[in-house]
Amino acid sequence: MPKLSELSSVSILTLLKDKKISGGDLPPDVRLTIVQILRQTYTQAEIAELLHLCDRTIERDVKKLKDESVKLVADISIDKMAGGLIRAASYLTVRAQKAKNLSLAWRIQCELIDKLQSMGYIHVEPKEIKVKAEAGPGLIKLLGEKNGDDGRTFGESWRDRYRSLEHADPN
Repeated sequence: MPKLSELSSVSILTLLKDKKISGGDLPPDVRLTIVQILRQTYTQAEIAELLHLCDRTIERDVKKLKDESVKLVADISIDKMAGGLIRAASYLTVRAQKAKNLSLAWRIQCELIDKLQSMGYIHVEPKEIKVKAEAGPGLIKLLGEKNGDDGRTFGESWRDRYRSLEHADPN
């Protein structure tokens, strides 16, 4: 028979059920894995009975599993999560671009932005940017040109847009 550490969890559970091995035969790391699996269905007392171990051993294993979970949660930070999302999105975007699937690449980038905004990593509201520009001949010409079918110039369109934003309800 192969080493217990080389067997799958399902194989070990089968051997335990068939009483071919007991929990005392398992290395501690393998026993922790089995306890973690069994906790989804059985009580600690039932696990102890199934593994042929005392309740106190199972209690220590459960406490160790909980402590490890707490450490994992404590190590999570917004920066680490954002970094992981950015790395994954970059990798997937490159793959999509290589496959000539540009719409998928675009969706990945949009989803990344949405996720980062929902995490508070990217500010959702646009920042106001004030620009001082001198009106040169090119700008004056552009502002005087007609804008589409409505017959208004670019300058008139921007002026009306600015006024509508001034009087817009902030809520």
